[in-house]
Amino acid sequence: MPAAVSAVPARTTRLSAIGRLDPASFDLFLRLLGEALAATRDPERAVRTVTGDGTIDIHLEPLGPETRAVIETPDGAFGGRDYRVRITDLEAGAIPSPQTERTPERNPAPGDEAAA
Repeated sequence: MPAAVSAVPARTTRLSAIGRLDPASFDLFLRLLGEALAATRDPERAVRTVTGDGTIDIHLEPLGPETRAVIETPDGAFGGRDYRVRITDLEAGAIPSPQTERTPERNPAPGDEAAA
């Protein structure tokens, strides 16, 4: 995981509690937040997803529609609805809950059936 993730929460926290992020951390955080929001089917329900490369688990739970979070960066402020968020580095040995694990099917290469 890139060093910039060190400023992103490793425990469940509210977006409004994050405070200030440096530009690299904010860029990464914004990408992760975007992936989670893109996976949302119902904006009033929690969502959990894993990044396309399988290295980061993202859990996002919306708080009330009247809530607000602001994250400060050197370039300005990013604001919107407040969420509880948990970002887990799967490469660091953390294990997501069983309902969120994704096990890709393995199609053995020809002649490799015994290894499957």
